[in-house]
Amino acid sequence: MTPPRATPISLPTLDPSGLTCAADPSVVRQLADTSDVFVMALLDSSPDCVKLIELDGTLSYMNPKGQCAMEIDDFTVVAGAEWKVLWPEVTQDEIAASVTAALNGETSRIEAFCPTAKGTPRWWDISVSPVLAPDGSVARVLSVSRDITPIIERENKLRRYDQQLADLNADLTAQLERTDVLMREIDHRVKNSLAMIAGILRMQARKAVALEAKTRLTSAAARVNTVARVHESLQVGENIRTVDLSLYLPAIAADVSDALTERGVSVTTEIEPITVDSDRAVALGMIMSELLTNAVKHAFEENRADGSVAITAGLDGEDMVLRVADNGRGGCDLSGVSDGTGLGSRIVTLYVSQLGGTLVCDSPLGSGTTFELRLPREG
Repeated sequence: MTPPRATPISLPTLDPSGLTCAADPSVVRQLADTSDVFVMALLDSSPDCVKLIELDGTLSYMNPKGQCAMEIDDFTVVAGAEWKVLWPEVTQDEIAASVTAALNGETSRIEAFCPTAKGTPRWWDISVSPVLAPDGSVARVLSVSRDITPIIERENKLRRYDQQLADLNADLTAQLERTDVLMREIDHRVKNSLAMIAGILRMQARKAVALEAKTRLTSAAARVNTVARVHESLQVGENIRTVDLSLYLPAIAADVSDALTERGVSVTTEIEPITVDSDRAVALGMIMSELLTNAVKHAFEENRADGSVAITAGLDGEDMVLRVADNGRGGCDLSGVSDGTGLGSRIVTLYVSQLGGTLVCDSPLGSGTTFELRLPREG
C-alpha cells in the first residue's frame, strides 16, 4: 500500500535564542529556517501513528505510515474531525481525558482497542503529550499510537491457556477428590473384611483343643490383622497412599500384646513419625509382628513377672532402623518364630529381602535378644 500524501501543517517556529548548543549564529539561523522541514521529516518517518490534535480537540495531522496503519486512504476524510469520536464509544471518555491532561501540560499513556478505518481489529499503546510554543504555552497535542495487537493477542492466548490449565487442574482436583473418597471407602471395606476373617480365626483358635492348631490359628489371625491395620491407616490418614509408622506399628504391637495377654509380657513402642507406602508398611508390620510374637512366646521362662519387649523405629542417616529387643533368656534362632512351623522365619526372611534390608541379631548370653532391621529410607 502506497502511503498517502500528508497534509502540510504549520509547526511552531524554532526560537534561535533557545538553542544553546550551536556556537555559530549562522548555524542557529539555518536550524531555525529548516526546523519545520526537519520536524516534518521526523514525524513522516516514524513507524508509529503520529497525530497532531488542535486545542479544540480536532485532528489536524497524521503521518503517512500512521495512515497506513489505520488503513486511511484519504486523510481529508478524518481531518478536522474531533479525535475522540474516531474511537469506540467505550474509550472516548478516556481519550478526551488524555487530551485535557495534555492541554494542562501533562503527559498520559493509554492502552486501548480501536479498529482501523476498514474495520481491522487493532490494539494500540497511545502516548498523549503537549506540544509547547516558544512562550511555553500549549500549542497543540501530540499523540503517538503504536500497534501492539500481536502482543495483546499473545497475552490473550496465554490467558486462554492459563484458564484452560486452571479448568483442567480444577477437573483433576475434583477427580482426585472423588478417587480419594472411593479409595477410602474401599480401604474401609477391605479392613472390615480382613478384620472379620481375623476374628473368625481367633474364635476358631479359642475353640481349638489341640495346642498346635490353636497356635497356628492365632498366628494366622495376627497376620491377617496386620494387613487389616494397613487399610485402616490408609482409610483415616491424610494421604490414601502412605502410612504413618508412628500410628501403624504401635497398633500392631497392641494387637499382638492383647492376643498374648496371658503371657504377662510388657510391650512398649517408640516409633518416629515416618511415612511409607502401603507395601512397605505391610512388610514392616509383618516383620515386627513375627519378631514380637516370637519374643513374647519364646524369650521368657514361665511365670517371669518382669518380661518386657521394647520396639523402636527411626531414621539413622540414610537408613530406617527397626529394633525389637527383649530382656529374656537370649538366643537368635528364628527357626521357630510364631507358630513352630518355620513359616514365621520364612515370612521375616522374605520381607527383609523384599525391602532390600538386613536383619542382624545381638544376644549376649542371659541378657536378652535384640533384632535390628536396617533398610534404605526410600525403597
